Amino acid sequence: MKIVSTFRAIIGCIILFASPCILMSQDKSWMADVTNQIGLNGVKGARVNMVDMNNDNYPDLFVQVELGAKLSTRARNMKIYMNQQDPSSTNPGKRVFVDVTDKSGVWVHPEIPDSSRVIDIALMADLNNDGNIDLVTGPYYDRLENFKFPEDRCEVLLGDGKGHFDLVPDNGLHELGLLNCAGMTFLDYDLDGVLDLYIATWFKDKNINGFMPDYLLHGNGDGTFTDMSKKSGISTVEFPMYGATAMDWNNDGWPDVLTSAYCRSGGSLWQNNKNGTFTDVAKTVGYTSQLVNGDVDGLGARALCQWAVVPADFDNDGDIDILQAFVHGGLDFGEDVRQYQ
Repeated sequence: MKIVSTFRAIIGCIILFASPCILMSQDKSWMADVTNQIGLNGVKGARVNMVDMNNDNYPDLFVQVELGAKLSTRARNMKIYMNQQDPSSTNPGKRVFVDVTDKSGVWVHPEIPDSSRVIDIALMADLNNDGNIDLVTGPYYDRLENFKFPEDRCEVLLGDGKGHFDLVPDNGLHELGLLNCAGMTFLDYDLDGVLDLYIATWFKDKNINGFMPDYLLHGNGDGTFTDMSKKSGISTVEFPMYGATAMDWNNDGWPDVLTSAYCRSGGSLWQNNKNGTFTDVAKTVGYTSQLVNGDVDGLGARALCQWAVVPADFDNDGDIDILQAFVHGGLDFGEDVRQYQ
């Protein structure tokens, strides 16, 4: 078993059990810290995509290495680390991660030559069904007046299967204008075999509580997208979000969308109507963080802010359950994490 993270890389052993067997507690020999050996020493992982970018069957890393002061800048705070065979070894299983960011093409600006651009959000998948991993990126700004690069937009880049990416002109995301991306999720909402994209947004202007709607983009199969937000009904809700997750909530074979909302709202559960439209059924089915109150630092009950939602069938009954994680909450049991069936 190999477990690799940007915080610590651990190599463990695979243990095969035959029945009957005795389960023993693990000891230190099960794991070894190989962070230094594989080239990830000191790498910070604020956001991580782990995918095989060059089709060699080894997972590579696209890592946001730092938040804080470098958020929403052109400081190239996201790095690509390619998983390669250790040049000092003839063993193909001996691996190292090599920074190939500068030659990957991910920082090309569509309008300003010799310039980088803001990338705060990144999501990777095969958008044109050619077998290669592609990339969608977006900027984030906490407050509009602090965002110094209004020319930087959401972009689409197609991968060549060798670790290089090319910017797609007129991709349909850039044309949306200055979009405040808080989260993204891929889904095939119309079951046409091509990935579509849901973008969850933060404030348009936080100083005046100016909100913006989320976006639903239909994938055209060539790396471009068509805005279906209004036609689908998604744009009828305008609240700041922390993120979004796609899953089949009601077991009808069509993907739905859960949003993780900031405190101004309780989030949406967008039920797929199977005709290109969605209906928000969050309040009807009880999906809302505002049904849960927490005592925040002794200030009294208030609505909690959902940081993330994780869908899974945790009890194996065939139905999707969800885990809600709250960023604002109290110290009492059940106030910071609540689970629903």
